[in-house]
Amino acid sequence: MGHDDERDEAITEARITGVSTRALAKLHRCSSREVEAAVDRRLDFEVDQKLRLRAIRLDLVRIETLMAPFFERAVKDKDCAAGTLCCKLLERRALLLALDQPVQSGSMCTRRRPMSSSPGSGGCTR
Repeated sequence: MGHDDERDEAITEARITGVSTRALAKLHRCSSREVEAAVDRRLDFEVDQKLRLRAIRLDLVRIETLMAPFFERAVKDKDCAAGTLCCKLLERRALLLALDQPVQSGSMCTRRRPMSSSPGSGGCTR
């Protein structure tokens, strides 16, 4: 591994742990663009539909694995914290599977109101 490869690896590992681009640029005496280029070189893969589906499947299995012991504690022991965690895990699962429907709000007209009718007597509801 050459000097540039080692530097790219060090920069990428630091970015993964949360070190800012600016801090890394200062540390390695380079520009922020060079830091981002190093990360791009090390993480050179496409995020395509196949990768997304694999990540979703893995996350679903992880959620189910985490749910099992906490659900049992929530039901048997009436553990409120375990129940709350189960709800959060179920919300995440529903988000991953797009099970929740968006909330619809606003006005909905059920029929047209005649021009001669007085204001407020039409078929629009809130």
